[in-house]
Amino acid sequence: MQYLITHLALRTKAKLKYVNKILLKECGPLLIFQTSKDDDTIKGREHLLNHNQNICFWPVDYNTDPNDPNITVLRQVLIKAIVKDPLDYLNDHIPLSRIKLIDVLVDLSEEVPVMQLYSDDNNDPSIVGLMRKYNALV
Repeated sequence: MQYLITHLALRTKAKLKYVNKILLKECGPLLIFQTSKDDDTIKGREHLLNHNQNICFWPVDYNTDPNDPNITVLRQVLIKAIVKDPLDYLNDHIPLSRIKLIDVLVDLSEEVPVMQLYSDDNNDPSIVGLMRKYNALV
């Protein structure tokens, strides 16, 4: 789900509220939006609520304003969330084998933009084959 929505067609507060209402109605049961400051639907993700406009998404006008105020606020809020790190993501250990695998997949994506998941032929690149090669199946 993308929380950044261009607001070229949403320049009025009423239109922003209308989109907010639709998002909450259609996606509310999925519990993916922060709907109030006190809402703990997504613990540690309070930054997902757009407090300035009191809506559950961040409209961004990146076509006409490179310094869109919501981009500025989002940068500040996300940096604060990273520094605060309430879910302790920064201390999660990622095995070196997975980092190597990701590097290989990124490099290969230029040559092989679509790769099969599995192949019996060891000479044929596949996701599972590379995971085995880099010991990343653990």
